[in-house]
Amino acid sequence: MKSFKTLLLFFSISTLSISCASLSGLQTGRTVGKGNGQLGLSLNTNKTPDFDTDEEDELYFLVPSVEFSGTYGITEKFDLSFKANTLFNVGLDAKVQVVGDQTSQFALSLGGGVGIFGFIAGTGALYNFQIPLYTSFHPSENFTFYVTPRYIGQVGTSFGESSDLLNYTGANMGVLFGKKVQFGLDLGIYDFSYNGGSNPLVQFGVGVKFNFFKK
Repeated sequence: MKSFKTLLLFFSISTLSISCASLSGLQTGRTVGKGNGQLGLSLNTNKTPDFDTDEEDELYFLVPSVEFSGTYGITEKFDLSFKANTLFNVGLDAKVQVVGDQTSQFALSLGGGVGIFGFIAGTGALYNFQIPLYTSFHPSENFTFYVTPRYIGQVGTSFGESSDLLNYTGANMGVLFGKKVQFGLDLGIYDFSYNGGSNPLVQFGVGVKFNFFKK
């Protein structure tokens, strides 16, 4: 890592290893419903792309992180969520359900999110936005299969310099077991593109979600 851009790429990829400006999943096409809430905890890790392209040897990093999330139902079909992880990445997400409801077998929601990772106080930060499409199939109330295609864009500033736009396109897929308490497995597969090049980025996560329903 011999240049500012390589350093910035490392921070960008590291912060995207987990949630809302991250690659974490465990989200379905359903909203939680008005007045209901949800708390989540997950462990995620990814294999970063080989971003040191000047070297003959491949250079990869496994980046683990723990994420905490909270969701509240503003209306029956509109949620707001907050996420934070151990890589000091925080973000806000919104979800609007456009197909189905909290009991339908198939559900689809449109989403959007923004996030920031501030590193080395006073030297810079990474800013990101994402556009997910949440889809899920619920053959029973205790089992869910989901697929979430997503685009993530990110820019950064550090030491008085700015990066170009970093692009992540791909999807998360996984399963959730349970109703009030849900356990899940998540796999994210993305293409990372920067300055005309591209590399694969793979993320795996396990997590638990606690659902709180108003009476």
